[in-house]
Amino acid sequence: MIRTSFFLQRHPKSGIIYFRRAIPKRFQFAFNGKIEVKRSLQTDSKTIALEQAIRVNSDLEKQFKNLEVDMGDNSFSKMTVGDITADFGGDMEKELAAIEKAMELRNRLPSRPTPQATPSPSQQGFESKKLVDACKDFRKEKSLEGSWRPQTAGEHESSHGLLIQYFGNREISTITLADCRKFKEVLLQLPSNMTKGEYHNKTIKQLIAMKPEKTLAPRTINNGYLQRYSSLFQWAARQGYCAGNPFEGLKLSIKRNPIDDRNPFTPQELGTIFNRDQYSLEAFKTPWQYWLPLIALYTGSRLQEVAQLRPCDVSQQEDVHIIAITQAAGPLKNTPSERTIPLHRKLIELGFINFVEQARAAGQERLFPELYTTKRIKSGEVAGRWFRNTYLKNVGLKDGGKTFHSFRHNFVDALKALEIPEHTVAQLTGHKHSSITYGTYGSATPIKALYGVVERLEFDIFM
Repeated sequence: MIRTSFFLQRHPKSGIIYFRRAIPKRFQFAFNGKIEVKRSLQTDSKTIALEQAIRVNSDLEKQFKNLEVDMGDNSFSKMTVGDITADFGGDMEKELAAIEKAMELRNRLPSRPTPQATPSPSQQGFESKKLVDACKDFRKEKSLEGSWRPQTAGEHESSHGLLIQYFGNREISTITLADCRKFKEVLLQLPSNMTKGEYHNKTIKQLIAMKPEKTLAPRTINNGYLQRYSSLFQWAARQGYCAGNPFEGLKLSIKRNPIDDRNPFTPQELGTIFNRDQYSLEAFKTPWQYWLPLIALYTGSRLQEVAQLRPCDVSQQEDVHIIAITQAAGPLKNTPSERTIPLHRKLIELGFINFVEQARAAGQERLFPELYTTKRIKSGEVAGRWFRNTYLKNVGLKDGGKTFHSFRHNFVDALKALEIPEHTVAQLTGHKHSSITYGTYGSATPIKALYGVVERLEFDIFM
């Protein structure tokens, strides 16, 4: 019987009600070793919370049932053969062996050769570490050292869940290259939207049996799964938990020119977007619709980085107007994303500094506070949808395959056209430089030198 009771808990400060339910021990491997599901129901109403809790609990019941089906005989706590019963709450292998031995004695069957025991991790020279614990410790260390933002940790936790569901909670040292090759074949058969619609709450075995038409893209398999698993095992090897990284070299070969992914706006498209007859502060409902594309074009910043700017992030350094991209303003993609970017003269000519001073005088916490009225949606997501679905469509560019991120590619391409050194481009765009010399030992380019680089950029806008 799977059914287990759940209970609701009210947060002592916010009053928001939470759903809580214990995860049966035999299913914990599929939840990254968690012993409980705890989820905010986003309401302080008992009536609404109860309705939502029933739905959440129903989804969990389905998930447990799917796991029960996939686990087959292993899902039972006991196995009975004739008059012999083994309790699987202990060591399953020993109990199965005990059953076989008892049956052999009872039926006077000849005993089969005793299989050679697999060496334990300690016998192999490794410290014992279960896969679930290794995943937890790896994520914890990365989060504590500041290498990841919360969203990155969540993405790794999700991909680790798939790994654990496939391998179970076995010793990480026992996972071999052959095991990982088979797992890669499994990834190739999984649907691209495996957490949604008809695929929601389905196990790996059930997903493959559904034979989805649209499977995970090779790039998603490489970056969303294999690369993350490779990082996990590299870390585990350094900790002495396993011999090496069995996922090394397993990435899929993608025969595609990298430039195809860059999709900058053409000069003609930039002229259309920033046409003087339609692009003005007065033409937009809110200031962010005017300023965000301009800032992105002339600084190469990511959408979220610009959307979460505060008045205090714009200042002067060595007599140069600058924008500081910091984690204090909000989540960033990675540690190198923190940087200082000189403001191009075009932004100053258009009145950006005056706009910032007005926001500062008004006591605004954010430069674009309108983007923070919907707390459940990231400020950058709001702006991105408007730019992609409304503005580009209005100017006739909706079908060009371009997005707000294209401005960043325009910025990078313009720097490359000027033959700016790669380490300087990396410093301006918040990328870690791949060269050991520059990435490890090189000093940052001074702000005045960066200003000289940015000032050389010319975009033909406001035609």
